[in-house]
Amino acid sequence: MKRRMILVAMIWALAASTAGGQSGSLYKQAQQEVQQAQTDEAAGEVSVERPAMKSLTAPPRANPRTFREEDLITVIIREAASHATNGSVSTSRESSIDAQVDAWVRMHWGTHNIIQPVDFDEGKPAVKADGEREFEGEGTAARTDTLTARLTGRIIDIRPNGNLVLEAVKEITTEGETYTITVTGVCRTADVTPDNTVLSTQIAELNIVKTATGTVHNATKRSLLHRLADALNIF
Repeated sequence: MKRRMILVAMIWALAASTAGGQSGSLYKQAQQEVQQAQTDEAAGEVSVERPAMKSLTAPPRANPRTFREEDLITVIIREAASHATNGSVSTSRESSIDAQVDAWVRMHWGTHNIIQPVDFDEGKPAVKADGEREFEGEGTAARTDTLTARLTGRIIDIRPNGNLVLEAVKEITTEGETYTITVTGVCRTADVTPDNTVLSTQIAELNIVKTATGTVHNATKRSLLHRLADALNIF
C-alpha cells in the first residue's frame, strides 16, 4: 500500500509540473490528499479508494441548463429550396358522324290509323359531320427559394422528454408593405447554444409561413378572373 501511495504522489507531481508548475490549486489539492493518505497510513487507517482523478486543463462541466415556458429563444432561419419541372403533352382526336333517317312516323288524330308513316317529299333527313382536334402543350418551371432571418420566439410548451416547443412571429412594415414570418417547431435543449440561439435546421416539425400584403404585392397578384380561367383551362 505504501508503494501505491508513493506512485500516486509521483503521478500527481508529474501532471502538475506538466500543466504549469506546482503553484496551481489542483496541485495543492492533490498534495494535500497525498499527505492525508500518508497520515492515515501511519495511523493505521488506510483507505482502499484512490483519489479522484481531475483534469488539469479541461474546465469543469457546467450544470445542465433549465428552461421554462415563456423563456425567449432566438431562431436563426437558413432555409433554401429549389425545384425544376419539365413537361409536355400532345393529344389528337378524330371523330365523324354519318346518319340518315329512312323512316319516321307521325300522330294523325281523328283517323282510324292514328300512327301514320311520314313521306319525305323533300328528301330524307341526314346528318354528316367530321371533326378533328389536336393539342400540344409544353411547360417548364424552375424555382429557387432562399429565406434567411433571425427572430426571437418563446417556449410555449415543454414535452415530457424535455424537448422545447417554440413559436416565433415577426412582422415588418415598410412603406405600406407588411411582411409576416411565423415559425413553429420542436428542438432539443442540447441544440440551444450558450447565446440562446437555435438553427432552423435543428428544429423538428418545422413550419415556416411567410406572407406579404401591400400595394406592390397586390399589383403582382393575379386577378380573380385569371385564376378562374386557369382553373377552368378554357383557353
